[in-house]
Amino acid sequence: MMRSPWLVWVIMMLLVVAGCQDRQILSPDEGRMVAWYVEDVAHGHPRRPDELLVTGASVRMERIAAWAVGNHIRDQQEPPEVLRNRRQRLPALATAFAQGQIVLAPGGLVAPRPGLADDLTAIAATLADAENQDRRSLDAIIAGMADNDPHGIERYLSEVASARAALDQSCGGHFWK
Repeated sequence: MMRSPWLVWVIMMLLVVAGCQDRQILSPDEGRMVAWYVEDVAHGHPRRPDELLVTGASVRMERIAAWAVGNHIRDQQEPPEVLRNRRQRLPALATAFAQGQIVLAPGGLVAPRPGLADDLTAIAATLADAENQDRRSLDAIIAGMADNDPHGIERYLSEVASARAALDQSCGGHFWK
């Protein structure tokens, strides 16, 4: 039985359009890549923004990769400010982890260890607040570039919390028991 050529053409075009629509959103693999990329950069690991430009990247992933290029400062390419701030804060955060002043909190955040002396609590709280503010800002930036796709953001937040916990633990952080 011979099918009409226009019917075959219409079916092919619908498949192409459906494929393009799917590539508008951040896929689970892309969310994982973004989470590990931003956390590696924040934790001082050498990464390049072009790593995010994989073959067949979604429109959202391309937007995030363009943002990840950052800025040209004093003849050097630097990551976006929020990542630069976190990377610069890492030595102080690692020291606070090692001294048991700051612990890991749920959702990829940090907190002063309960039971610290008042003067140490104030110092640890200032450091934890600055770090958490940048972590939340980073999440909001990524969510905005993902066009607030609820499923993509949810996947990203889950992945970034895991990446943060793993990398914070490699810097001496641990969860309060």
